[in-house]
Amino acid sequence: MTPFAALARKLDLVARGARLPPPGDGVPPWFAPGVAVDLRLDQGPLVRVGLGEAGYRLEPLGARRFALADGAWRAEAELQTLRGPAALGKVRGRFAVIPVRAGFPSPAEVVAELRAVFGAARADFVRFDWRERPGSAAALLALVAEVRNHFDTFVQVVAGPVSPEAVVDLYGGGVDALGLEVGPEEPGLAEALDRAGAVFPAGTVSWHLPWRGAWPKEAEERVRRAAAARVIPVVDLAPAVGRVPAPGEAERLAAALAAVHVAMRSASLPLYWLQEEGDEVGPVDRPPALLGRL
Repeated sequence: MTPFAALARKLDLVARGARLPPPGDGVPPWFAPGVAVDLRLDQGPLVRVGLGEAGYRLEPLGARRFALADGAWRAEAELQTLRGPAALGKVRGRFAVIPVRAGFPSPAEVVAELRAVFGAARADFVRFDWRERPGSAAALLALVAEVRNHFDTFVQVVAGPVSPEAVVDLYGGGVDALGLEVGPEEPGLAEALDRAGAVFPAGTVSWHLPWRGAWPKEAEERVRRAAAARVIPVVDLAPAVGRVPAPGEAERLAAALAAVHVAMRSASLPLYWLQEEGDEVGPVDRPPALLGRL
């Protein structure tokens, strides 16, 4: 599978999802409509695939192996998500993800959740999915401190728009890495990128740019600024879930990723910690060969 073909397939799979297979051998009990699973295609990308009543055919092959098929196309894949949802959140890649958007779980609940997930070897790290609200940073940092008291683990916070002051508080409160999920048109984004890159160690801040079918006019300049600020830009395909890619969208996405790749090569930032995601693409999984295809 060529890099461009893999990218186009990933975009299509993220958008269309897969039909839920009937219960049986090789189908985890938590497979259900609305659940999304991470599948690693043979010689291809990691893809987050939503399960439902339509989309690609998903055929269990046993031992966490599946086949994805659509017309004449067929490929085998390995299930990467282990045991799916958790009590408070979910396991995503190597992270136990705990959402703290609509209300904060208690520190005791978080510790119990992580003890169960880590004890079953389902995850290695912790990710808090947070949206900043007045007064909420203190509650979030109380959760981070409780995690630090009980576990020797890597802690990441993924946030929406975040103030420069909150960036400093997060780093001072023991957060190892910060992910910013905001569009390029967000007011104050440039200042937030600059502050985050200056406060956190190089390569531990990522900017997740939502993909809406085209490259916004502000995006390329912001990508260059992010790289100059020691922030890793990645393209978030989550907004593409559930819609058929527009004509030429895969080519536009490839061009956008080429701009990310060039910016990151110029910045020479360490990328080893960044976990590849099934609905994101960025410099860690864009080989240089892609550039020659544009």
